[in-house]
Amino acid sequence: MARRPKRIAVADVNVRAIRGPKPDDRQVWYWQAQRSVDGTRETLWSGWATRAEATRIVIDLVALSATKPPPVAPALELPQVTQLATVCDLLETWVGNLQARFGAGDITKYGLRNAKSDGRHLKEHLGDLLVPRLRKADLEAYRNARLHEGAASSTVHRELKALRAAWKWARSDGYVPDRDLPKVRVKVTPVRDKYNPTPEEVWRVVDQLSGWAKFVGGLQAATGARVGEIARLTWDDIHESSSYLVLRGKTGKRLFPITDKVAEVLAWGDRDAHYAHGTTESMVLGHFSSRELVNACAAAGVQRFSSHGFRRAAVDRLQRAGIDIKTAADLLGHSPETMLKYYREVSSEDRRSAATVLSRLGSPREAGAVETSEEVPQTRPPAPSQTPPSAPAQTPHARPSETPENGAPQALRKCKRVTDRGYSPKSPDQRSGKSKGPRTLRASEGLRNGTPKGNRTPVSGVRGQRPNR
Repeated sequence: MARRPKRIAVADVNVRAIRGPKPDDRQVWYWQAQRSVDGTRETLWSGWATRAEATRIVIDLVALSATKPPPVAPALELPQVTQLATVCDLLETWVGNLQARFGAGDITKYGLRNAKSDGRHLKEHLGDLLVPRLRKADLEAYRNARLHEGAASSTVHRELKALRAAWKWARSDGYVPDRDLPKVRVKVTPVRDKYNPTPEEVWRVVDQLSGWAKFVGGLQAATGARVGEIARLTWDDIHESSSYLVLRGKTGKRLFPITDKVAEVLAWGDRDAHYAHGTTESMVLGHFSSRELVNACAAAGVQRFSSHGFRRAAVDRLQRAGIDIKTAADLLGHSPETMLKYYREVSSEDRRSAATVLSRLGSPREAGAVETSEEVPQTRPPAPSQTPPSAPAQTPHARPSETPENGAPQALRKCKRVTDRGYSPKSPDQRSGKSKGPRTLRASEGLRNGTPKGNRTPVSGVRGQRPNR
């Protein structure tokens, strides 16, 4: 498959290849040149050409627009409608508009196909209803009828969304009344449960696939990658010399090691194609889960699962193998929180294994716990009443230098400036020569160095007399 050429940017014009190449000339693609004007895209030119021819044509158009108004794309050929009487007229006119847009390359064939399919069911139930009389009750009746027929809730939601899109388009051109279409709530529920297949079931399903689908399913089973990452995988992303794959997904680019199983699956690919699976990206995204995988599950006798079942199975295998959460999340392109919340599912085997591990713990002695025995004496602090009587009673605010063992008088526990006996200890201000407050006794008045050291006998009350030695 030929590789799609890169886009061309000329001034404010964006040129891209939207279809091709031609079967007889692989260099010729269908190009479309557009520019943005007031928030809307304006098509300047479209046609078959090589990349060099398309570049030259667009350069000429840009140069011409400098002197003349830019060329306007031809108007869409729509049915001549003066008024829309019924819902059927509204839907047919809207589909005709989409058909013209598809011819101009504005939408894909898948968008046009879905619009036709949605319009078919809407015309069956609401086709004869007059547009001015379309009310919320009519839309609710349509929802209930479609769900009663067995249609999926997501399908009904998409059909009502298509009707609102048609109403919005016709309202802008004045074909319908100038009011909003009532909204009807549709509770979208999954059609099936998210089944996590076992490794044995995964490879049984892969064996039932063939062609490009077998390559996609096998690589998903071997790597746990997203189906979009496999759909975008090219041979340029496979570095066999360094044994790594480059996977590009919604979380960015990451490297995946090429194991023996991955190398075996890569051998199934088409080496002559651009993509490793051998088909287009839209084919993989549009048909692998909804068609190929469904048929393979039925043929293998396995409960149906989606392409994301490969990723959930990969998470379960990594967790049961004992791989740490951070490594497993990095390998699969997850965050640890997302992996545990949305992908990891606990099975009955997991619970039984966890219960077995708990039963093997045994008694506390076997688990390494320390038991209290007679060999480890237990000491208790003595009660307050058991304090030895010989211990000196400590005054709560007494200092060590004020105790009787240090030789200081019992009366000097608190520093008084003048005592009744005529002496007091010296304060820090008095040691520096600065006297504050009442005059105290000096060394010449009977105290050695101004302190009562060695003088247990109090001084007589006569001022100026030395004590008798």
